[in-house]
Amino acid sequence: MTKLLARNRALLACALGIALAAGCSTLRPTDPAKTKPPRLAHVLTADFGLAMISDIAFTPDGKYLLVSQLGGIARFDGHTFAAIDYRAVVHEGNFRGFPGRIAVSPDSRRVAYARIVQGKGNLPRMGEDVFIRDIETWEETQHLEMPGAVRAVPPPLKLGDRGSIYDMAYSPDGRHLAAGSDNAMVGVWEVESGKLVQGYGEHKDLMYRLGWLDDETIVSGQYPAHIWNIREPSKGSLLEGFNFFAVSPDGAWLCGEKPPVGVQILNRDSGRITSWRGLGYPTGAAFAPNGRSLAFACELSVYVVGVPEGRKLAQLVWLYIDGRGYHAGGHLQTIQHLGFSPDGRFLASASGEGKVLIWDVADLTR
Repeated sequence: MTKLLARNRALLACALGIALAAGCSTLRPTDPAKTKPPRLAHVLTADFGLAMISDIAFTPDGKYLLVSQLGGIARFDGHTFAAIDYRAVVHEGNFRGFPGRIAVSPDSRRVAYARIVQGKGNLPRMGEDVFIRDIETWEETQHLEMPGAVRAVPPPLKLGDRGSIYDMAYSPDGRHLAAGSDNAMVGVWEVESGKLVQGYGEHKDLMYRLGWLDDETIVSGQYPAHIWNIREPSKGSLLEGFNFFAVSPDGAWLCGEKPPVGVQILNRDSGRITSWRGLGYPTGAAFAPNGRSLAFACELSVYVVGVPEGRKLAQLVWLYIDGRGYHAGGHLQTIQHLGFSPDGRFLASASGEGKVLIWDVADLTR
C-alpha cells in the first residue's frame, strides 16, 4: 500500500503540472511520397457482414481476433486472420443483438460483453448487465448485474439507476472483472462466484473507460480520472483534466487525453510526462505488449510512437489531401478501437463503417 500511495502522489503531481515534462511534440501530416508506412497485411470486411463495429480484441494466447459488431461476435484466426465463425448474441426487443465493448480473460477462455437493449421510445441503448461466455463453446458462464447509482449525477440520472455499461476489463490475474457505466459507477465482481465485491461511486460523470494498474488497483473515468484500490477505494487519488485511454502491460504508464495538450503518457513512479498533438481529436490508444511502443488514434489517423522517449515511429494515414485531391487508404469514419497482437507483430484498428485493418508493425514494436 505504501508503494501504491507513492505512485498515486507521483501521478497527482503530473496532473497538477508539477512533475518533469518531456515536452509536447506536434505530429505533422506524413507525405506519402517520402515515407513507407508499415505494411497493410489484411483488410477484414464482409466475411460475416461486419457492420457497426463496437470493439476488437486479441485473445492473450494469440489464437483469435474477436470483433464485436451488430449481431454478435466474429472470430478470426489470430495469425492468418482467416474468418472462422460468428457467434450471435440473443436478440433483445426489436433489435439485433449488439455486444458492445468486450473483454477477454487473461487465460483466453472467456469473453465478457454488455449488449444493446431496447430503451425508452424504442431507441437502442447499452444494457446494464454483463454476460460472460466461453469463447470455444459459447456457453454462458456468468450474468452480472451493474450496481445502482449512489448519486444523481450526471443529469438525468436518478439514485438507484443502473445505467448503461460502456467498458469492462479483467484484472491481470483474472480473478476480478470491472465494468463502468454511464451511471457514474464502476462495478467489480469475483469472476468465479459472480459476487459483487465493490461498487465505486465517486465519479461525477459518465464512465467510458477503465483499466487495471495491478491486481487490485483501477484507473477509471474522465476529467478527472480516478485511481483507486478495490479493497480501500476511499484512499484513491485524482488525475485532474485527464481522460483515461489505456495502461501499459506492466502498469507503469498511463495514456490519456488532456486538453489542450492532446495525448499524454504518465509514468506512475517517476511522474514523467510525454505529450503529442495529432491530426484531429484523440479517440483511443493501445500499448504494444512489451510496453515500448504506443499506438493512438486521432480521428482518421493512427500514430505509433516510442515509450518513453516520445519518438514518432510511424504515421498511418487513412485519408489525406494533396494537389491531386483525396486519397482513401482505409477507414472513412473515426477510428475508435486499436489492439496489438500478443506477439506485437500486428496492429488492428476499427471504426464504425465495418472494416478492420491489420498492419504489420513488427519493426516498430521490437
